[in-house]
Amino acid sequence: MNATEIYEALCVLAKSLYDECTQRLNSVPHQNKTERKALLLEQGMYGLSLRAGLMYMTLSDDKARDVIKVRQIVFERITKEEYPQIYSQYEMMCDEEKQCMVSALQGEVFLRTQTYNKDIAELEYAQSKGLCDKVFELKIKTGALENVFNTWSDWRRENGIYPNVRLEGCDGEQS
Repeated sequence: MNATEIYEALCVLAKSLYDECTQRLNSVPHQNKTERKALLLEQGMYGLSLRAGLMYMTLSDDKARDVIKVRQIVFERITKEEYPQIYSQYEMMCDEEKQCMVSALQGEVFLRTQTYNKDIAELEYAQSKGLCDKVFELKIKTGALENVFNTWSDWRRENGIYPNVRLEGCDGEQS
């Protein structure tokens, strides 16, 4: 698979999660405020994975090339700092393979370091302080992103696209 195909496949997966959540939201009566709030939070995180993680719907018709171009420098900086083993592997690749890696991993790398890790820390704090409303919100947000990450990771594994790369660890260990 080339970088464009990888990018498009990840977009389809994230869009499917968003659409499925939208269907669930549309089936919940408006008087079920708590359930609707939970689904709106979840839907928002799926939307974030599309907009911020994949930069979907924000670029030209050749989105994959634009995303790689825009995110490659950010991907390199983040992996160098947060995932040194992935960065070492990346440095040894030819340009085409680098583009594939950026397509396959940049959305998750970006979302983990810019949103998810902070939300997890905030969740732990809220739990320690007994802030029930904040715990409710953060569990939904982190759970939705975990769903996105697992969906992308499963797809990568099923398609042999960096199947052994784990981003949930601090150093991007290979399993």
